[in-house]
Amino acid sequence: MTNMNNETRKCQFCGEKISQEELECKNCFNKIENKNQFLSKNHGSYNYVIEELEEEKYTSYKKRFSNFFPIRRFFLLIIFTFGLYKIFWFYKNSKLVFKELKINSNPQIRTILLFIPFINIFIYYLYLKDIQNLLKENNLENFSNIWNLIFYFSFPILNIWSVLNIQEHLNEYWRYKTPNLEIEFKFKTIEKIVMILIPLILFGLIISGFLYILIILL
Repeated sequence: MTNMNNETRKCQFCGEKISQEELECKNCFNKIENKNQFLSKNHGSYNYVIEELEEEKYTSYKKRFSNFFPIRRFFLLIIFTFGLYKIFWFYKNSKLVFKELKINSNPQIRTILLFIPFINIFIYYLYLKDIQNLLKENNLENFSNIWNLIFYFSFPILNIWSVLNIQEHLNEYWRYKTPNLEIEFKFKTIEKIVMILIPLILFGLIISGFLYILIILL
Protein backbone atom coordinates (compact mmCIF):
# COMPACT_ATOMS: atom_id res chain seq x y z
CA MET A 1 0.00 0.00 0.00
CA THR A 2 1.29 3.44 -0.93
CA ASN A 3 2.06 5.73 1.98
CA MET A 4 -0.37 8.68 1.97
CA ASN A 5 2.42 11.07 2.97
CA ASN A 6 4.35 10.22 -0.21
CA GLU A 7 1.46 10.97 -2.52
CA THR A 8 1.39 14.23 -4.41
CA ARG A 9 -1.47 16.32 -5.72
CA LYS A 10 -1.93 19.10 -8.22
CA CYS A 11 -3.23 22.49 -7.15
CA GLN A 12 -6.41 23.24 -9.05
CA PHE A 13 -5.48 26.93 -9.13
CA CYS A 14 -1.93 26.81 -10.51
CA GLY A 15 -1.11 23.14 -11.10
CA GLU A 16 1.84 23.07 -8.69
CA LYS A 17 2.64 19.72 -7.07
CA ILE A 18 1.92 19.56 -3.35
CA SER A 19 1.84 16.83 -0.72
CA GLN A 20 -1.32 14.97 0.26
CA GLU A 21 -1.57 16.65 3.66
CA GLU A 22 -1.04 20.28 2.61
CA LEU A 23 -4.11 22.51 2.84
CA GLU A 24 -2.45 25.54 1.22
CA CYS A 25 -0.55 25.70 -2.05
CA LYS A 26 3.06 26.79 -1.49
CA ASN A 27 3.20 28.31 -4.95
CA CYS A 28 0.02 30.42 -5.22
CA PHE A 29 -0.89 30.43 -1.50
CA ASN A 30 -4.52 29.61 -2.22
CA LYS A 31 -6.17 27.78 0.66
CA ILE A 32 -7.79 24.44 -0.12
CA GLU A 33 -10.73 23.78 2.16
CA ASN A 34 -11.55 20.46 0.58
CA LYS A 35 -8.71 18.03 0.05
CA ASN A 36 -10.59 16.64 -2.95
CA GLN A 37 -9.67 19.83 -4.74
CA PHE A 38 -6.28 18.18 -5.12
CA LEU A 39 -6.01 14.87 -6.96
CA SER A 40 -3.49 12.21 -6.07
CA LYS A 41 -1.35 10.99 -8.93
CA ASN A 42 -2.80 7.56 -8.16
CA HIS A 43 -6.35 8.83 -8.53
CA GLY A 44 -8.25 7.53 -11.55
CA SER A 45 -9.15 11.01 -12.75
CA TYR A 46 -5.63 12.36 -12.38
CA ASN A 47 -4.59 12.24 -16.05
CA TYR A 48 -7.88 13.69 -17.22
CA VAL A 49 -7.68 16.64 -14.84
CA ILE A 50 -4.03 17.38 -15.64
CA GLU A 51 -4.72 17.33 -19.37
CA GLU A 52 -7.64 19.69 -18.81
CA LEU A 53 -5.46 22.03 -16.76
CA GLU A 54 -2.76 22.01 -19.41
CA GLU A 55 -5.31 22.76 -22.10
CA GLU A 56 -6.84 25.65 -20.17
CA LYS A 57 -3.41 26.95 -19.10
CA TYR A 58 -4.75 27.18 -15.58
CA THR A 59 -7.14 29.98 -16.48
CA SER A 60 -8.98 29.45 -13.18
CA TYR A 61 -5.89 30.63 -11.30
CA LYS A 62 -5.97 34.28 -10.37
CA LYS A 63 -2.51 35.70 -9.83
CA ARG A 64 -2.00 36.85 -6.27
CA PHE A 65 0.32 39.73 -5.42
CA SER A 66 1.97 40.60 -2.14
CA ASN A 67 0.42 43.28 0.08
CA PHE A 68 3.76 45.04 -0.17
CA PHE A 69 2.95 48.60 -1.30
CA PRO A 70 5.75 50.31 -3.27
CA ILE A 71 6.55 53.67 -1.68
CA ARG A 72 6.82 55.49 -5.04
CA ARG A 73 3.35 54.33 -6.03
CA PHE A 74 1.94 55.26 -2.62
CA PHE A 75 3.57 58.71 -2.67
CA LEU A 76 2.21 59.57 -6.14
CA LEU A 77 -1.28 58.47 -5.16
CA ILE A 78 -1.15 60.81 -2.15
CA ILE A 79 0.06 63.74 -4.28
CA PHE A 80 -2.38 63.28 -7.18
CA THR A 81 -5.37 62.80 -4.86
CA PHE A 82 -4.35 65.75 -2.66
CA GLY A 83 -4.03 63.48 0.35
CA LEU A 84 -7.46 61.84 0.00
CA TYR A 85 -5.89 58.46 -0.75
CA LYS A 86 -4.62 58.29 2.85
CA ILE A 87 -8.21 57.60 3.96
CA PHE A 88 -8.39 54.46 1.81
CA TRP A 89 -4.85 53.56 2.89
CA PHE A 90 -5.94 53.69 6.54
CA TYR A 91 -8.98 51.50 5.85
CA LYS A 92 -7.10 48.95 3.76
CA ASN A 93 -4.24 48.53 6.22
CA SER A 94 -6.62 48.38 9.18
CA LYS A 95 -8.45 45.53 7.49
CA LEU A 96 -5.21 43.66 6.74
CA VAL A 97 -3.77 44.17 10.23
CA PHE A 98 -7.02 43.05 11.90
CA LYS A 99 -6.87 39.88 9.84
CA GLU A 100 -3.22 39.18 10.68
CA LEU A 101 -3.71 39.82 14.41
CA LYS A 102 -7.15 38.15 14.44
CA ILE A 103 -8.72 41.28 15.90
CA ASN A 104 -12.51 41.33 15.94
CA SER A 105 -12.98 44.97 14.99
CA ASN A 106 -14.65 46.87 12.15
CA PRO A 107 -12.25 48.80 9.86
CA GLN A 108 -15.16 50.77 8.35
CA ILE A 109 -16.18 52.17 11.72
CA ARG A 110 -12.61 53.12 12.57
CA THR A 111 -12.25 54.90 9.23
CA ILE A 112 -15.45 56.89 9.83
CA LEU A 113 -14.27 57.85 13.34
CA LEU A 114 -11.10 59.20 11.76
CA PHE A 115 -13.16 62.20 10.58
CA ILE A 116 -14.24 63.21 14.08
CA PRO A 117 -11.95 65.78 15.76
CA PHE A 118 -10.08 64.59 18.88
CA ILE A 119 -11.53 61.09 18.54
CA ASN A 120 -9.44 60.71 15.38
CA ILE A 121 -6.27 61.12 17.46
CA PHE A 122 -7.20 58.14 19.62
CA ILE A 123 -8.27 56.09 16.58
CA TYR A 124 -5.00 56.74 14.78
CA TYR A 125 -3.09 55.87 17.95
CA LEU A 126 -4.87 52.49 18.03
CA TYR A 127 -3.99 52.01 14.38
CA LEU A 128 -0.30 52.62 15.09
CA LYS A 129 -0.42 50.36 18.14
CA ASP A 130 -1.89 47.49 16.13
CA ILE A 131 0.86 47.78 13.53
CA GLN A 132 3.48 47.89 16.29
CA ASN A 133 2.07 44.68 17.77
CA LEU A 134 2.17 43.03 14.37
CA LEU A 135 5.83 43.94 13.90
CA LYS A 136 6.69 42.96 17.47
CA GLU A 137 5.13 39.51 17.08
CA ASN A 138 7.44 38.83 14.15
CA ASN A 139 10.56 40.41 15.70
CA LEU A 140 10.74 43.12 13.05
CA GLU A 141 12.08 46.65 13.41
CA ASN A 142 9.49 48.92 14.96
CA PHE A 143 8.74 52.66 15.00
CA SER A 144 7.75 55.33 17.51
CA ASN A 145 3.99 55.64 17.66
CA ILE A 146 4.15 58.93 19.57
CA TRP A 147 6.33 60.72 17.01
CA ASN A 148 4.33 59.34 14.10
CA LEU A 149 1.15 60.44 15.83
CA ILE A 150 2.50 63.97 16.27
CA PHE A 151 3.77 64.15 12.70
CA TYR A 152 0.49 62.83 11.26
CA PHE A 153 -1.53 65.64 12.87
CA SER A 154 0.99 68.38 12.15
CA PHE A 155 2.24 69.98 8.91
CA PRO A 156 1.36 68.28 5.58
CA ILE A 157 4.99 67.44 4.78
CA LEU A 158 5.47 65.72 8.15
CA ASN A 159 2.12 64.04 7.69
CA ILE A 160 3.25 62.47 4.42
CA TRP A 161 6.57 61.46 5.97
CA SER A 162 4.68 59.70 8.77
CA VAL A 163 2.44 57.58 6.51
CA LEU A 164 5.37 56.69 4.24
CA ASN A 165 7.40 55.65 7.27
CA ILE A 166 4.60 53.43 8.55
CA GLN A 167 4.13 51.87 5.12
CA GLU A 168 7.85 51.10 4.91
CA HIS A 169 7.60 49.11 8.14
CA LEU A 170 4.52 47.30 6.87
CA ASN A 171 6.38 46.50 3.66
CA GLU A 172 9.10 44.81 5.70
CA TYR A 173 6.43 42.71 7.34
CA TRP A 174 4.92 41.62 4.01
CA ARG A 175 8.37 40.95 2.59
CA TYR A 176 8.99 38.66 5.57
CA LYS A 177 5.51 37.11 5.59
CA THR A 178 5.07 36.43 1.87
CA PRO A 179 8.55 36.29 0.32
CA ASN A 180 7.39 34.23 -2.67
CA LEU A 181 4.63 36.56 -3.80
CA GLU A 182 5.31 39.05 -6.56
CA ILE A 183 5.23 42.78 -5.77
CA GLU A 184 2.84 44.83 -7.90
CA PHE A 185 4.79 47.93 -8.92
CA LYS A 186 2.44 49.08 -11.67
CA PHE A 187 -0.56 51.27 -10.94
CA LYS A 188 -3.92 49.51 -11.03
CA THR A 189 -6.51 50.74 -13.52
CA ILE A 190 -8.72 52.17 -10.78
CA GLU A 191 -5.73 54.03 -9.31
CA LYS A 192 -4.98 55.63 -12.69
CA ILE A 193 -8.60 56.71 -13.03
CA VAL A 194 -8.64 58.23 -9.53
CA MET A 195 -5.33 60.05 -10.15
CA ILE A 196 -6.88 61.70 -13.22
CA LEU A 197 -10.43 62.32 -12.00
CA ILE A 198 -9.72 63.91 -8.60
CA PRO A 199 -7.42 66.67 -9.97
CA LEU A 200 -9.92 67.34 -12.79
CA ILE A 201 -12.84 67.58 -10.35
CA LEU A 202 -10.96 69.91 -8.01
CA PHE A 203 -9.76 72.03 -10.91
CA GLY A 204 -13.32 72.22 -12.22
CA LEU A 205 -14.61 73.33 -8.82
CA ILE A 206 -11.94 76.04 -8.59
CA ILE A 207 -12.76 77.36 -12.08
CA SER A 208 -16.50 77.25 -11.33
CA GLY A 209 -15.98 79.19 -8.11
CA PHE A 210 -13.80 81.75 -9.85
CA LEU A 211 -16.38 82.27 -12.62
CA TYR A 212 -19.18 82.56 -10.05
CA ILE A 213 -17.30 85.28 -8.15
CA LEU A 214 -16.49 87.03 -11.45
CA ILE A 215 -20.17 87.06 -12.48
CA ILE A 216 -21.21 88.52 -9.11
CA LEU A 217 -18.59 91.27 -9.31
CA LEU A 218 -19.62 92.19 -12.83
